Amino acid sequence: MRLSIPVLDASPAWISYALLLCASIGFMSSSALASEQPLAESQTSADQHLAVVELDRLQVAEPDMTGWDRKRIAGYKAARADSSPPDAILRVPRLKVSVPIFEGTSDHTLNLGAGRIEGTASLEDGSGNVGLAAHRDGFFRPLKDIQVGDALYVDSRSSRRVYRVSKVWIVEPDNVDVLSATDHSSITLVTCYPFYFVGSAPQRFIVQAREEQRAMVSDGE
Repeated sequence: MRLSIPVLDASPAWISYALLLCASIGFMSSSALASEQPLAESQTSADQHLAVVELDRLQVAEPDMTGWDRKRIAGYKAARADSSPPDAILRVPRLKVSVPIFEGTSDHTLNLGAGRIEGTASLEDGSGNVGLAAHRDGFFRPLKDIQVGDALYVDSRSSRRVYRVSKVWIVEPDNVDVLSATDHSSITLVTCYPFYFVGSAPQRFIVQAREEQRAMVSDGE
């Protein structure tokens, strides 16, 4: 199987770096960012989220575009005119972020929100590593402030899942080990780095989180 980390910067043409998965993991990590210990202040109650019943769990408010690039704002508004409901919603409460999730990483999809990277686990799978990509100058801009220990919530049509950030680090664009399959349920967020780099950013910013809790959603909810 071949996987690729999408090129997320705005450019005339999209380029995908496709490499065979390596047998062993060899991350180019940043010690200032990587850590395995959760932060005490981020240990909010996941049970509270699982207990909440929203009128429509797959609705998301208009994003706060204060820090977005002008072209990204224009792209989002144009894409909204021809869009379908999202497959799921990613929420990071501490950062006050809600991101609609769609299938694939096309220009249109990434203008609307985050896209599931082809070849990674499905949002409906019971285990495996779900890869999500989004733009650094749009929906994933707030990830610059994410911390180990932060809670991530994913609401799909069939379930509500709570993840805990276990690692944050930086890799080169051709390092697809970050998307390797796992024997447990995890999620990996990918965006370009540095966040405020002018032009095509040279690296990728990676956030990985492990599932802690799951609640299935009945048809009547």
